[in-house]
Amino acid sequence: MKRRRFSLNVAAPLAVGLATSVAALAAVSQDVAETSPQVRYAQVQLRLAQLGLDRVDRLNQRVENVVPDTVVGEWRRDVDAAKQLLHGAEAGSPDAQFNYWLAHVRAASREFQAAWQRGQAANQRAPGAVDALELERTRLRSEQFELLAAAGEKAAGQPLAERLAWQNQVLLAEVQSLHEAVFRTGKVAAVYYPYGRW
Repeated sequence: MKRRRFSLNVAAPLAVGLATSVAALAAVSQDVAETSPQVRYAQVQLRLAQLGLDRVDRLNQRVENVVPDTVVGEWRRDVDAAKQLLHGAEAGSPDAQFNYWLAHVRAASREFQAAWQRGQAANQRAPGAVDALELERTRLRSEQFELLAAAGEKAAGQPLAERLAWQNQVLLAEVQSLHEAVFRTGKVAAVYYPYGRW
């Protein structure tokens, strides 16, 4: 009899605690289940962008200007765009992703334009400082993203198929830029690591 009373005295609070924990977990999982995948994706996108910005800020704190202002600006742009995506997703906007990409293209156009102008200014101060071919490629990238932004603004009110076709054009332009960056990095790496990098 004493054992039974003891076990009930111990088991009752444990059962209440377990029930409370289960209820709390159910409330959390209910909250997560009610959050749409679009909102959760936007939250993750924002967190990734913020961590990237924090990383370059931390590097610049260790060694002043080790990451150029232009790169830091790109990370800030990514954070701003991710915030816009999150606000649109939380509001339930069906155009949240499209608006995110349109803002991204506009910002990329401005960045390429600024890079081209900096290259021209550098060549005026020190002729040949920036390779003429690289300068022309930057100017063309600026024009390409400017045209993509104009096409995106026209596609904004169009049916989904046209907006998706525009987003595919943006993705292709991004892949081309990435390919060129990898090619340049590979060429530089081959100079320093002629037998490959391990």
